[in-house]
Amino acid sequence: MAYRFNPPPGWPPVPHGWSPPPGWQPDPSWPPPPPGWQLWLPDPDDTVPPPAAQPSDQRQPTLSSPRLPALHPVRAWFRRLPTWMKILLILASVALLPALLIAAGLAAAGIGIMALARGPLPRFGITSKATGALALALGLVSIAAGSAWAAAAYSPAQPAQPPQPTLAVTTSTPATPAAPPTTQPVPTAPATPTPPSTQRTPRNSPPATVVPKVAGMAAGTAEAVLARHGLRWTITYRSTGRSAAGTVLTQSQAAGTAARPTTVITLVVAKPPPPPPPPPPPPSNCDPAYPDVCLHDGIGDYDCAGGSGNGPNYIAGPVKVRPPDPFDLDRNSDGIGCE
Repeated sequence: MAYRFNPPPGWPPVPHGWSPPPGWQPDPSWPPPPPGWQLWLPDPDDTVPPPAAQPSDQRQPTLSSPRLPALHPVRAWFRRLPTWMKILLILASVALLPALLIAAGLAAAGIGIMALARGPLPRFGITSKATGALALALGLVSIAAGSAWAAAAYSPAQPAQPPQPTLAVTTSTPATPAAPPTTQPVPTAPATPTPPSTQRTPRNSPPATVVPKVAGMAAGTAEAVLARHGLRWTITYRSTGRSAAGTVLTQSQAAGTAARPTTVITLVVAKPPPPPPPPPPPPSNCDPAYPDVCLHDGIGDYDCAGGSGNGPNYIAGPVKVRPPDPFDLDRNSDGIGCE
C-alpha cells in the first residue's frame, strides 16, 4: 500500500508525492508534532513507498518550506557588510524598537482576533481559541509598552520654569487713621552679631537679614523700615490708652534675630479706646397720671388755675388725666382735668 506525508499543524503544505531526502531535518522554528501525530498515512492513489523507519531518539525528517531559504541570502548579505555598517544597522534597529514593538503588537492582536472569530490558525501556531486569546492579550501589552516607550523616548523635555517673584502683601484693617509720620530721625537698633549656624544655606536662597526694632515707632515708619530690610509684615490693632494711636506696640519677632526675607512680621498697632457710654438721663419726678404736662411730685398740691383751690401750685387746663389722679384735677372722672 502507498503512503502520503501528513504535515503537522503549523508546517508548510507538501506537494503531492513529496518525500524527504535522506538525512534532512525539519527547520527548528517549526512547531513539534502533537503527541501521537501520524506523519505518514495510507494513500491508495499514490505508489510512493513509506520511508524507512528511523531510530526513536532522532527527529523524523519532514519537508522544507520554500519560503524559509530566502532568509539565507539576507544572512549572507549581512555578513558581507563592513563592521561600521553593521553597527549603524544595529543602532537604527534599536532606535526603531518602539515602532517595531507596536507593529508586532498590532499583528499579534489581529491574529488573536481572527483566531477568536474563525477558530484555530495552524499556519500561525494558533491551535485553539485559548491560544488566540493569549495572542490578543500579548498584542495589546506590546502596543501599550511600545506606545509608552515611544512617548518617553521621543517627547521633548519640558524646560524648567524659573521661580516666580513673590510680592509682599500687607493686610491692614485700621479702625482709626494712623498718626502722621514724625520728622525726627528714626532710631534703629544696632545689629547684634549672631552665632554661626550649623545648618547649610542653599545656594539659591536669599541671605538672611537682621530684624530691626520697630516697637514704639509710628506704623508708617515701621513699615518703611521693614521694607528696607526686605521683610514683609501684617498689622493688627489693639485698643489702649497708654500709647498714641498708630504707634507700634509689639512685633512678632524680636529685634536683632536673623530672618529670611520672606518672613512675615506681625505688628500690633495701638488704636484709641472706645468712647465712654453717655451718662444716663437724670431721673424724672413727673407724675405719670398727667402725661401731657409735668406735674412734679413732692413740691406740694396742684390746683386748677382760676378755681377755688389754695395751691400752692396751679395748672391751666384742660389736661389729660389718668388714674389715680393724685391731685384730684378730674372731679367728674371723664379723663380731662381743669375743664
